[in-house]
Amino acid sequence: MNSAINREKQIKAGLRDNKIKLIEQTNINWDDLYNEIIL
Repeated sequence: MNSAINREKQIKAGLRDNKIKLIEQTNINWDDLYNEIIL
């Protein structure tokens, strides 16, 4: 659990460009994944 929290803090502290690159690596089409994660 601590590693997940630390990773989240790393991502939040990062530059916007790096966040966009991370999203594009895993979600190329920028699909809304809310229903897949929550439901």
